[in-house]
Order: sequence, then structure tokens, then C-alpha cells
Amino acid sequence: MKSLNPIDYRKFFSSIPLTCLNSECIMRGSLGKANVLLINTKKDFNSFYNLEAEKDCHKAGIDLFSNKEKYTQYFNEFKKYIELVQKYILPKYKNIPSSITKEEFIKDLSIIGKLWHYYGFLESPHIEPAFEHVKKENNKDAIANLNYLAEFKFEARKIMNAYFFKGGVFENILTYISKKFSVDAKYLFIDEIISLFEDKNVKKELIEQRKICYSARIENKKLIKHSHKDSLKLYKKFVKTEDTNFVKGVIANKGLSKGRVVICPLLDDYESIGRINSIMKKGDILIAETTSPDVMILCEKASAIVAEQGGILSHASIVSRELNIPCIIQAVNSTKIFKNGDLVEVDANKGIIRKILFSGNPKN
Repeated sequence: MKSLNPIDYRKFFSSIPLTCLNSECIMRGSLGKANVLLINTKKDFNSFYNLEAEKDCHKAGIDLFSNKEKYTQYFNEFKKYIELVQKYILPKYKNIPSSITKEEFIKDLSIIGKLWHYYGFLESPHIEPAFEHVKKENNKDAIANLNYLAEFKFEARKIMNAYFFKGGVFENILTYISKKFSVDAKYLFIDEIISLFEDKNVKKELIEQRKICYSARIENKKLIKHSHKDSLKLYKKFVKTEDTNFVKGVIANKGLSKGRVVICPLLDDYESIGRINSIMKKGDILIAETTSPDVMILCEKASAIVAEQGGILSHASIVSRELNIPCIIQAVNSTKIFKNGDLVEVDANKGIIRKILFSGNPKN
């Protein structure tokens, strides 16, 4: 493995652990242009994109969203894709299937994986530079289109949730494959799953190692899987949380607020959102990996929103402006640095979140 340096990468997002299948779909989507690096352990999932390669996303986003014909084609294709998924994929995999052939798996996965092609263009490496570009050009039609896409992203997020939430498409497909081949398919990449249909064995040792830690990256459109040893090294190098009471981010909506912290990591079920809602009180500070329509009930209680992800067109940014509350985005590692119950000040005039004192740690 060639040496990978954290200074050459920017953190993208973290979540609860993800399956290898989900990870590969992310890497093979349009964000793959940024040479995405993914590191997964028993406790968390972390993703990063290469700063130099990210420039290709900037160019692609500007090219797509500032060109009326390309934008129209993209949007129409995306709408048709969602309609296809709603009619075919979601009903088919609403439950654990009774059978899947190799050809079926390949065909259906080619459809499923396209979500990350379309959805990736709505993530900050593509859409934010495009938004800045069309603003400078005073392209009012393109500005309106991008604002509409920011809202449309919420509809696309529903499809994503249906894919990776518990009991969703990925889980049901992988449960069938695990039972059919007596293997834990959550820790297998696409080519390895296909090999099972071809009566080829996967080493149990490989799966046991990936349960502890696995990592992979895209480089020049090629998927590179790292060894267990290298994955552990990468986790140690890339996944660090500073011991600090202070985080700086990007201002999404100005204002000043103080309150008790409620942490909302990236979740994969509605029950967990309900548990967080049960401990959250009106006026608390919501610190999230990212926000989406699923956690709107939390946003409406918050006196300020802090998000690790997102840009000026992200859900957190849009909702904070609608609710007229302070919001800071790109506050990296804030869900790890701050804890439930911390008393913090969110200064969205300066883009700073500062811990005032610790006031207890309610359980999620």
C-alpha cells in the first residue's frame, strides 16, 4: 500500500458501521472522482476524500449545473431513477427474498448502485462550487435550479434510507446471501459476493478480520482493498479526535445560542431517532453528523444546529434559515468532541462552538 497522508485528505462523513456492499456503492458513485477513502471498524465508519482529486468533483459540478441541457438531462434521469426504484427495487426487497440468482444480483445491484451516481452530485464537493460559480455569473435560472435540487435531495434521501436502514434493501439482500452460502455477507465486496454464486469460497479469516476493521479506496476509478494490517494503521492515522473544548466550522445561518448538547450521529433506524427525541428538550443544541427530514423533529426543538457535514445548500443550512436559528456546518468531529449534556455556546457569527461546562450525560 502506498503511503496515504491525512493532510492530503478532508473528512467527508462518519456513521455507524457500514457493510462492504454499501461502502463499495459509495466509492463507485460520482464521489469516486475524489478518490474516496473509507475506514470501517466495529464501532464506527469514517470516510475521506483526497483534496487534489476533489478538484475533479468541483469541475464536474460546475460543468453539470451551469449547463442548462446537462442539468435538465441529469434531473430527468434522476427522477426516472427514483420512480424505477419505487416500482421495482423497494417492493422486491421489502422483505428477505426467497431466492436470488447471480444474474439477478448483478442486474439489481447495477440499479441500486446508480443512486450514488446521482446523489453524489448533490453532495458538497460537487454542488457547492457550482453554486458559488453560478452566483458569480448571476445565472438566476441555475441558482433557482440548485436551490430546487437541495429540496429534491430530501426525496432522494428517502430512497437512501430505504436502502441502508435496518430491514432495508441491503440488509435483506445480504441476509439472504448469508443464509444461502453460510457466510457473513456484510463483510464482502461485490466481486466476492459474485464469487459465492460461482461456488468459490471466501476465507473465514478475512471476514473475521473485516469485522474488526476494513478499509478501501478508489484510485483512478479502481477499487483498492487494503489488508487488515494496513486498515488498522490507516484507522490510527486518520481517525483522531482532539482533546479540545472548541470547534470551528462554517457559518450557515448567523446567530448566538447557549444550551445543553444533544448528539445525533448518523443513524440507520427510526427507533434511535425516537430515543434521541425522548431526551431532547426545547432549546437544546443539536450536534449532528448531518441532518435530514428524518430528524426534523429534533431540528424543531433546537435553539441551534451544528453539523459535521454539509454546505450552504445542505438540509441543516436550509432548515436553520427556515427556523431562524444559528447554524454551523463542517464542524469536523463535533459529535465526538462534545458529549450529551455539555453546556455549549454556538457563536454562528464567528463560526465557533465552545464548551462552557459539563452538565450531565443523558443516555440516548
